[in-house]
Amino acid sequence: MGNQGGKVTVENKTPYKWTVCHDSREGIFPNKYITHRIGPYGRSCVEHIIPLNWLITFYIHVKYGHCSETECYTKPDLWYKLNPRGDPHFIIRECGDEIYLDCNINYEEKKSTCPNYGKLEDDARQREAERRQEKEQEEKRRQAQRELERRIEEQIKRESEISAKRLCQASERLKQKEILRGQDFHQQTHIIQQPLEVYTVERDEVAETEKKFSELMFSYKITEIKDSEEPLADRMKCLQNEIMVDFCKKHNLSSSCMFSFDAAVDYDTLPLSDRLSVLEAVLQVVFEETEDDHKHQYDRDVLLSVLEQLIDTHPSLAGKLLQNVFYTDVQLSMQSKEILCQILFNNMWTPGEITDFMRNITGKATEQVFSLLHMAQTYKLKYCNVFKALCTSDPLRMLQTHVYNERHKDAKTILSEMHDENLPENVLTILEDVLLYLEKELPKTATAYLSENEVEDLKKMVKSLDFNDPDRDVLKQVLIKMSVAVKMCSTIIFQKGEKKTVIEGYLPRLTQLASLVIFLLSKSNTGCLLEIGTGEGKSCILAMLAAIHAIRGVNVDLVTSSPVLSCRDLEEWKELYNMFGITSSVVPPPLNDSPPEKHEELIQDAYSKQVVYSTVGTFAADTLRQEFEKKTTRGERNFEMVLVDEVDYMTLDNGVQITFLSHESRGLQHLEQVLASIWAVTSACRPIQMEETGETMWATRVQNFHTAALLAMIGSDTSDSFSPLDILLPGIELGFYSEDDFEMLKASVSAGEGKEENATLHDDTWKSLMAKTGVEQQYDLLSVLEIGMENKVAFNCYVYQSETRKAACFGQQKTETDQNINMLLLENGKACEIMSEKDLVEATVTELTSKIKYSKQCNLNADTEKNTLVIPPFMEEYLQKQLPVFVENALKAIQMTKGREYMIEKSLRAQGMDISEEDQHIYHTVIPVDFQASGMLEKSKRWGDGLQQFLEMKHQLALSPLSNVTNYMSNQSFFKRYLRGKGICGLSGTLGGDADKCFLTRHYKTDCYVIPAHQRKKVTELPAVQVRGGTDEWIQMLCDTVSKVSDRGQVVLVVCEDVNTANALNEKITAGTKHPVTMYTNSESHSIENQEFTDGQIIITTNLGGRGTDIKVTKQVNQHGGLFVILTYFPNNRRVEQQVFGRTGRKGTPGMVQLILNHEHLALAYQGHSIEIMRELREEFESKRIKDMEKEKLVEIEMKEELFSTFCQFLSDFDQHYSTEEKTDLFEVKVKDVPHYFESHCTKMDYHPALNALKESWGLWLILHTDQINTQNDIMKLKEDLIQHLQNTSHKLLQGNSENFYDHIQQALGRTALHFQNKTKCDYEAKFYWEKASDSDNYYRAVALYNQAYVTINMAKKNYKNEARALLEEAEKAIDVYVSETANTLSLLSMSVTGDFEPHHSGSCNFQIQMQARMNIFESWKRNITKILKVLAQDEGDVTTVDSALYSLASCEDFVCSSEFGLFLNYGLAVVFEVKNKPRFSFDALICCFIGVAQVVAGVLICALSSGALSSFGLGLISEGVSDMISGVMGSGSSILTTTFTQKLNNATGKAVGNFLARHKTQSFFDNQQHHYDLKSAKERKDESLSERKRNETESYANKITDEQHPATALELHVLTKSNLLEGKGICVTVVDSKGKLLSEETYTGSDPAAGTITLRLTKTPQNPQSERGKWEKFKSRIKGEMTSQSGHFDMVHSDGSTLAVNSENQNCLFHAVIQATTNAPDHVVKEKAQELRSKVSEEIRSKPGKYVNAVKIQNMFNKTSSCNKFKIEGGVTEDDERNYKEYTENKRPQEIINEYKLGEVEEYEGLINMKKPTPRMVEADHIPPKSVLRDLCKLIDKKDTSVTSLKENKEFCEQVMKMKNDQNGKNQTCMNALYYDHRRALTTGSSTESNACRDLLKETFKSGNVVEGLKLSLMTAHPEVSDNIRSELGINRNFQTFEAGLTQNQRNQYYKDGYMKLAEAYSSKNIIDQNQKTELMGWIEQDRFLTDESLKNKMKAVITQRSRHP
Repeated sequence: MGNQGGKVTVENKTPYKWTVCHDSREGIFPNKYITHRIGPYGRSCVEHIIPLNWLITFYIHVKYGHCSETECYTKPDLWYKLNPRGDPHFIIRECGDEIYLDCNINYEEKKSTCPNYGKLEDDARQREAERRQEKEQEEKRRQAQRELERRIEEQIKRESEISAKRLCQASERLKQKEILRGQDFHQQTHIIQQPLEVYTVERDEVAETEKKFSELMFSYKITEIKDSEEPLADRMKCLQNEIMVDFCKKHNLSSSCMFSFDAAVDYDTLPLSDRLSVLEAVLQVVFEETEDDHKHQYDRDVLLSVLEQLIDTHPSLAGKLLQNVFYTDVQLSMQSKEILCQILFNNMWTPGEITDFMRNITGKATEQVFSLLHMAQTYKLKYCNVFKALCTSDPLRMLQTHVYNERHKDAKTILSEMHDENLPENVLTILEDVLLYLEKELPKTATAYLSENEVEDLKKMVKSLDFNDPDRDVLKQVLIKMSVAVKMCSTIIFQKGEKKTVIEGYLPRLTQLASLVIFLLSKSNTGCLLEIGTGEGKSCILAMLAAIHAIRGVNVDLVTSSPVLSCRDLEEWKELYNMFGITSSVVPPPLNDSPPEKHEELIQDAYSKQVVYSTVGTFAADTLRQEFEKKTTRGERNFEMVLVDEVDYMTLDNGVQITFLSHESRGLQHLEQVLASIWAVTSACRPIQMEETGETMWATRVQNFHTAALLAMIGSDTSDSFSPLDILLPGIELGFYSEDDFEMLKASVSAGEGKEENATLHDDTWKSLMAKTGVEQQYDLLSVLEIGMENKVAFNCYVYQSETRKAACFGQQKTETDQNINMLLLENGKACEIMSEKDLVEATVTELTSKIKYSKQCNLNADTEKNTLVIPPFMEEYLQKQLPVFVENALKAIQMTKGREYMIEKSLRAQGMDISEEDQHIYHTVIPVDFQASGMLEKSKRWGDGLQQFLEMKHQLALSPLSNVTNYMSNQSFFKRYLRGKGICGLSGTLGGDADKCFLTRHYKTDCYVIPAHQRKKVTELPAVQVRGGTDEWIQMLCDTVSKVSDRGQVVLVVCEDVNTANALNEKITAGTKHPVTMYTNSESHSIENQEFTDGQIIITTNLGGRGTDIKVTKQVNQHGGLFVILTYFPNNRRVEQQVFGRTGRKGTPGMVQLILNHEHLALAYQGHSIEIMRELREEFESKRIKDMEKEKLVEIEMKEELFSTFCQFLSDFDQHYSTEEKTDLFEVKVKDVPHYFESHCTKMDYHPALNALKESWGLWLILHTDQINTQNDIMKLKEDLIQHLQNTSHKLLQGNSENFYDHIQQALGRTALHFQNKTKCDYEAKFYWEKASDSDNYYRAVALYNQAYVTINMAKKNYKNEARALLEEAEKAIDVYVSETANTLSLLSMSVTGDFEPHHSGSCNFQIQMQARMNIFESWKRNITKILKVLAQDEGDVTTVDSALYSLASCEDFVCSSEFGLFLNYGLAVVFEVKNKPRFSFDALICCFIGVAQVVAGVLICALSSGALSSFGLGLISEGVSDMISGVMGSGSSILTTTFTQKLNNATGKAVGNFLARHKTQSFFDNQQHHYDLKSAKERKDESLSERKRNETESYANKITDEQHPATALELHVLTKSNLLEGKGICVTVVDSKGKLLSEETYTGSDPAAGTITLRLTKTPQNPQSERGKWEKFKSRIKGEMTSQSGHFDMVHSDGSTLAVNSENQNCLFHAVIQATTNAPDHVVKEKAQELRSKVSEEIRSKPGKYVNAVKIQNMFNKTSSCNKFKIEGGVTEDDERNYKEYTENKRPQEIINEYKLGEVEEYEGLINMKKPTPRMVEADHIPPKSVLRDLCKLIDKKDTSVTSLKENKEFCEQVMKMKNDQNGKNQTCMNALYYDHRRALTTGSSTESNACRDLLKETFKSGNVVEGLKLSLMTAHPEVSDNIRSELGINRNFQTFEAGLTQNQRNQYYKDGYMKLAEAYSSKNIIDQNQKTELMGWIEQDRFLTDESLKNKMKAVITQRSRHP
């Protein structure tokens, strides 16, 4: 048998590796394989020998890369069927993206091409590297941007702190009588906002569907049998069935096809509109089928045909059909089926493509199919790409390669998408040319640079461009060079030391440049608005646009959404503006520390720049300041062009938002009692939905059934002939209760003084009888009552259905009668009336009107009727108009929900202030939440018309003042100003639907276009879910979805409608997931933009996280599907939905979104519908809402603004009546500059009061004409009416008259401000104007009378004292008017229902604090008057006034109390005064002064002539002489010596002679007294904003207090007595010397005088007694004024005078004394409590730094300057010691510090103390074991206690212990040197609970005889790190003072370890331990077991825990 051979050659001409497998196949033999690998550009040859008669098939398989033989054979990339006899030669070559396997012989069976995997991988690697580098650069840029934002926020915060500080300073000036008027109410900008109205979504679905059904039948020529009475749904289904039957017969299909179809779409649950859609799809399939179409062979084909018809319009229904098609498919997993449905829902693939996919995956593994679908869905891959991959051997790798290779969109793709967006053809033509050019040329400019000449050329080109017909070549060059400029200016350079980091700048993307071109070429002359996705670089576009227009000479205003973004964007692009010589600024500009008078100048300078960044609120407010307040804020700047970021939010969401300058009208404070009365009535009402009609009614206060029924019939009027009990009487006959029960009930009422409420409280009779009066019984009793009322009254009864939470009818509904009453009947005899809102408002207004009286009807001396509310008469018209509005808003407040429409947070005024946790509630206020759009807390907004105040009452917050709007500007009006210039250009991520865009076009004359994203969007939307079954089911569905998504590795963002939902969901999810959950509901306390989220993390947020938030996720998360956004509610408009969904898929990353909705929360029109129908309906509703807004709200705003313009013009005309001199601000002018005009009475009212009166008159007119404006009356008639009203008002003002007595008060205040500066010489007619104010209203005249008396006393004219006394007596009575108002408010709110409403604070609420503070001020004011009257009653000559500020009336000065002073300033009370007798001139005093002069002269002569021999006598004369001089001058009544001069003279005298006369002790006493007073003054100051330095100083002092070595000072005494630490007790400290002589006595008054006073005696003993010193030494000391160092001890003084010594260690003596005086505990407990009290004092200061900062500062100054502090016992480390240590060790190495300070050295105590150290007191000799343990053991051994029997076996140790008997301080015990602050942290140091427990453990261990373990425990408890760890593990927090000693923790551990080794040697040398024990101990130390020995640690923790539980 012969053989024949052949050679097969394979040549690799690629740079990649390949695996080649040769195989031969013969039927009866197994296959033979020859496998080898070919490297890059390699070659292989294989020879085959083949028997001639054998039939063998040969194959060659080639696979990319090196792989196994099996893989190469089974999954080749290339293969040939060959015959080796021809010596075939194969060549592997690459051509572009393909690989070819060529052969010199043409074989037919082959696969000769495959993708070029190597190149693809190389390209992918390169792109991945580029992508990674780009990402790193982007991340660095983002970090730089964040750092910039952080710095800006800090700057804003710093300026807020400065503002807060200035506010405090202003308050201080007010206290110090520097100004007479209060705050300026015209500077803050506020935005007002009415509560968001719930837009009613209503729809007649049946009528709409009926109409469409008829149109559908007409289009298909279908005729329905007439007069069909069947429901529409049945008629539609009947038609569908008939058509389907015919269709099935025609195609020979079974009837099951129809059932399959119905089941697939779940037909029975579909709403009418969806059923119509299904019918329409069926008709299309049936009637549009061609004759040749025979594809419907199976039921499945029918479903697919209908599916194709539905996919475009109703993808949700199409998805249901597809699920049914998949139902029987076994080759797909459930996960794969789900993904395919989602792919169809998103229109990624057509139904035909899905069907084709299912055919092509036959035989493929289930996991592989799922992976393919997951990748296709994640990256939104087209089917053609997936199909191509399916044809390869490794489809998954092919898809991965495709994903890696995807790039940004090219110019053609962008242009194609723009064509679809209907951009103008002329713009598109230019864009096509420009973008294609830029795509080619821009990459070439990557390293380009613009020189100065090129910049100038660019500016010339920009100026030359004609945007109507641009030169394209010039435009291209402008864009190219502008791009280079952007790249240059966006480069960021970081310099850190010598290291420089450069972040390369970037070139603008094609989409950004396309946006710029569209802006420039827009055909509209009024601007253009573009929708461009998030992350597309909007700020860059706006910066380039601003630069181009600024170059052309246009002033550009650039509006951002927040001040931070304004500052950030300006700083980011300032370099670009500077490059082109463009000036730029931000408003408000950084004020830094510039004085307030410079602020206006800085703002004007900012507006002078070409490009100005700010927010719309700031721009509008500055416009108002210029036009309304006549300031020059904006200078000459016109409204030329505005560029707006987030333009939709400014114009659509907040288009009707109003900016106004706050103006708190005088007199509105009197309405507070009216609001309280309204709330008392309405707070019991609750909204309830009626089951029959769905209408919302109001259930009134729940009462006893019979009382509620009677009130419903006759109102609150009482009837003598009819009692509520009469209604119950028929119940006896009806058998509900017995006659005895009823008689007992009547007796119970009689016992309660005829009042049921009293009876209810004291008798159970009510409960038993009412329990028998259930719903049915009440119904019967009302039926009897109707008969008794002759059926003139009809009661319709309802019961509450808890399941539906609605009111359902009960019994028969009555016909209309004279009086129809709806009653809600409840169990246990309770009921309430149900009223419509209109009826409830009318009833409440009627009731209130009967209570209101006006002051002109009242007499001050007559008693006012009970429950009467007295109001000033000028408020009458206003109140009548506003009462219904107030009541409506009270009901709105009840309906509004905290955590939804509003939050309770710190007010804007608290910004920049340091506030302790316990004082946070003091600053609480109601803050609106923009929950429907941005989710932001809107701190600058407040609700008007009483709504704000009702919400405050609801939560018992301090009531804010009412205000009227007298000036405003809407966002719409502001932006429209630019239409007269160059117009508006704006960008937004969402411009909304057609209705929104049409609105923008109509009102802002702008075109709206959509710009494509620069990368393909890869966001997959999952079908929306409506969850039925209630809120719990919905929450559970959300939790399940979140769990499922997070488990598969995605990050989940759940966006809730409000904070309450977010909190509830957070609680549920957190309890059931292992993944971390992050809350983001408050931008001030939460942040998510500064972190990168990893797989599985969950974020729960509101709309706050849905707009503008950049959420970063890891690459791994993106591979799992990216960020998954779940929206839990259906937004009111498309824009909000887009904003929320726009959080994912940013910059081309993958993402998923889904709506999971609560069916019950949806409007009825939405319930049950598919998401497509819901969105269509929403668009219709939004269009209707916008039209309604245009017809009503916008017209109203336009009318108001036109009327406001009329008023502003009238103001300008009114100005002409006053000269410049007459316009002088009387509160600012100095007395020397006062014009003569003001020295006499003037006919017309002064300018500023008149101007304010006009503004308030205009505000009142506006409110009174609200109805005419709302109904859009003739604007011309309204203008005429307004002008006439203003003319009448101005005429009165020019005559000096006004109906509002507060105008006269303002007039008088201005004149009093002048008089205040020159009290005795001229009153500037202040008295006249106060008289006029008093005569204007005889009821509210207290302030006028008081100020009148003030001026009267100052001018001191004839009989002035009697006149002043009469005025003050009348004023004292008149104050009761104001007290009555406050009492009314307080009592009315106490009657309100508060049980359902959560108070803002669990303790004392701000409302109670506010009312109490107000009452206290009134009482203080009355006491002030009483005190003055007492002085005036004395006939002892003339008197003079002593002025003090209004703040002097307050006993406390917290935020709430201080805010109350604004109310009194509104009343006109600006200054409080006292009266004292004028001093008389004394000749005796003058003689005394001359004698004093003679004494001084004599004393000087004696000292000089006696050469010092008689110096003591001479100095005595000098001293007495100076004293007599001072006394004489002061006693003469002369005013030449001011307080300051006297003080300086005293100080000078003390320095001159005090030391010589031993008066330094007396001076020290007075120093201490002054220090005591300074501390008190500092302590009682208001909290203030703290700088970092002050905060650190306070924190440092607080930390020192915890140190037992820190001596007590006067500050600690003040803290103890002024806080609640001693429960209000005071402390009296008597200081005596060693002989008992009294040195001083000081009393520190407690906060509660009734709590008593602790009396302590401090005995001071010189440490170096004078008797031991020589006379010369004493004399020298006296000359120098040196003090002798003192030691001392405290005794507790009992009430009977007996004393008890206080025993203490360290410096705890004061705290021991206080504890010992307040408890009878044993010594060890007293020690612990003393240390605890010390810690509490420290914590008190630390928690309230603003409160104690000044006190700490004074104490520190006193400590430095005082030579004798009465309570100070020296010890511990001082600041000087620390400073000396740091200076010495500054350049030392750690080992040098250890060596030189002898750290770790071991000797006996005295030896260590005497060791020389570089600086003193920084090293402590630490007893190990502690000396207290040794001392206790010594006592036990000495007593021969049996517990130490085992210990006595170690004689050497016992001998060492017994040395303590005569050596209490352990001078002969072994110690180790340790740093002072390390020693303080040890567990064995101090007297804390844990320290005592550890010492007890040591004692017990040694007692047991286990010395080694006792030593080990001693070493561990002495170690600071071990001690800290144990405290940390047990949750014990001790605030030890930290100190940077120049040693790391490892270096500290090393010196301790070295020391411990030496200690072991020392113990061994004293035979305390034997050799074996030494070896054991040293081995234990060597292995660092003293740090890690868990068994010993556990022992320590156990004893500490036990001690903590049982102290």
